[in-house]
Amino acid sequence: MINEANTTNDAEEVATWEPEIDYIGIAADALMQGDGVHDLFERAYASLHCGDLECLWAVIASLCLQSSLTTRGLHPAITGDAGRGKTSGIKAGLHLGYQPAIMSNSMTPKAIFYMDDIADKTVFFIDDIIMDENLNSALKRCMSNFQDGTTHIAVNNGQNVTHKIPPRSVVINTSVFLVGDDQLRDRQLIIGVEGGDDTAYVDWEQQRRIAGERELPVTYDVELCRRIMQMIHDLDFKVHLHKPLEFLYLHDRRLINQCYDLVEASAIFNYMHRKHEVKDGVVEVWTSDEDLDFALRFSMFQMADKDTIKRLTPAERKLDQLIQNGIPKGAGEVRFSEREITNIYGKSLPAVRKLLYGFANGASGSAGRIVGGLCEHTKWYYPIYDKDTQTHMIIVKEHDINFGCVFARWKV
Repeated sequence: MINEANTTNDAEEVATWEPEIDYIGIAADALMQGDGVHDLFERAYASLHCGDLECLWAVIASLCLQSSLTTRGLHPAITGDAGRGKTSGIKAGLHLGYQPAIMSNSMTPKAIFYMDDIADKTVFFIDDIIMDENLNSALKRCMSNFQDGTTHIAVNNGQNVTHKIPPRSVVINTSVFLVGDDQLRDRQLIIGVEGGDDTAYVDWEQQRRIAGERELPVTYDVELCRRIMQMIHDLDFKVHLHKPLEFLYLHDRRLINQCYDLVEASAIFNYMHRKHEVKDGVVEVWTSDEDLDFALRFSMFQMADKDTIKRLTPAERKLDQLIQNGIPKGAGEVRFSEREITNIYGKSLPAVRKLLYGFANGASGSAGRIVGGLCEHTKWYYPIYDKDTQTHMIIVKEHDINFGCVFARWKV
């Protein structure tokens, strides 16, 4: 016999049941359509890390581009002295991303090829990377085949076994000096971290300690950022330029492509404020003038000029500025010994040699073996051997290059 009383109660429960309201999703969607999304990310980041906003936007741009069908991809490489905030800056930026897609591990050179359960759009964060030839080669292939993924065939018990890095994987790494060869560096979005104002950092850290907060808390702002990045992660975008770009100089093709990619990243991040439409499940979005402004705020566009042979790193640019300041105006060119340049820079001789002659395959260059650095990337540094003093000298030409000039603009 059916118990009518119980049946009535069950019916009432069904009638009064309501699904749980996704308040975070509602708020995230409102922010995407409103004007506060940039402020939200910078506010959340500032609660996790002091300064280094370029690290934040490098991470966010690289994550946004994982959803682009038209990008070449961006892979941030963060450099700077030990203890200046490289790791904490990137960890804070990644803390705001879609967490299931982020892997933060140390790994052997080909480990990423053997993670067969890795999904598309994965982020590999390698802190204090130690580069060797195998890892250098693996990362270059991963970065070059961003849209298609990279296949690696290994032999196991006499059988060929195929492994693959999935499409649209991003590799983010930190190191004191840039690692890998010039070809790898050309594929990376290089960000130099100097640590900012020490007093501001002490004040910021002290407030965190007084409040008794953990290092990377999951606050309401953090949850909002994560949901927004999940919304972007779950979509695919095709980005269209709303008008052509023109560039100050054309010889640095990597820089040109990275400019396009950062413009795309901005359009994706702000797609609800851009002209867009959905076709066959893909969001087609058109850029706006503001997207180029976002791209050109990155310091990398102040590291090259039409007269440079290759783009300088932040540390190379800093050393060049210090040396140029020591050249009497109108001198034309001046000879410096390695020791004199070391005194100007205020750091060790090995550190200066890496900036002058380059660093590749785990070893710095020398006057007789130039593998990068200012002597290869510019036209105004070249080494000689002074037989009289039996020392290596660097001839430095005076220049008045304006590294701060605008690299690109929209065509009118």
